[in-house]
Amino acid sequence: MLLTRVLTAVVLLPLVLAGIYLLPPVHFAWVTAVIFALGAYEWVQLTLGAHSPLRWPFYIAYSAICASLWTFEQAAIAWLGLASLAWLWAIWEVVRIRTLPEADDRIRPHWVVLGLIMLPGAWVGLLSLRDPQPHLLVAVCLIVWGADVGAYFVGRKLGRRKLAPFVSPGKTWEGALGGSVIGAAAALAFALATGIWGLSPLLVFGVYALTALAVFGDLFESVLKRTRGAKDSGRLLPGHGGVLDRVDALIAVLPVAALWMSLMTG
Repeated sequence: MLLTRVLTAVVLLPLVLAGIYLLPPVHFAWVTAVIFALGAYEWVQLTLGAHSPLRWPFYIAYSAICASLWTFEQAAIAWLGLASLAWLWAIWEVVRIRTLPEADDRIRPHWVVLGLIMLPGAWVGLLSLRDPQPHLLVAVCLIVWGADVGAYFVGRKLGRRKLAPFVSPGKTWEGALGGSVIGAAAALAFALATGIWGLSPLLVFGVYALTALAVFGDLFESVLKRTRGAKDSGRLLPGHGGVLDRVDALIAVLPVAALWMSLMTG
């Protein structure tokens, strides 16, 4: 399983970097729109179910929102703020769980609404970060990638205390803290090496805050999966599960990072 996971990552990483650095803006927008549409499909499976008649209104609303955000810049900026606020709700959904969620087929309308806010917000955040400087988007991705890899290996080696036993039993405080240090260090080192950021207390605080948010992005998707009785969001990526399983932390980080950078740069 670990070998499959590593091989998939080895194949995907060059493709992701090539897309960030080489694709023209319009092509990049279309390619990532398809990826996020696959994520939206998986979100529907987890929140509505594969055969719910409400899935088509969701797809129509999702497409209309993305098209509007692509067309109107001011709406896109406002949506980044809305998506950032939506994650406060998602964080509350995670921290309030005190017992193991029971899998069922109930529809939870608020989670459906969160998907309509978060997924377009993450896509717009992705485009906003890449537009001024591809290095900027890579630095933000390194926060998530470094935290994910660091948490996995530090957790396996040193993990003792469960971080969220009723949501994701495999995650530990030691892994989360170790991953946050590695993710933040990787992003800051890359940013300094490429000259896109100068080192400042505000920057360091912001980067570490984003690593914490990445953890909650992962945990919130785990809540969705547990309440649906699913191990993974899909089967598209061998060893990794579905699209949401790979971008769950990015969905949380991208809109907040884009809004933060927008405020910092005016």
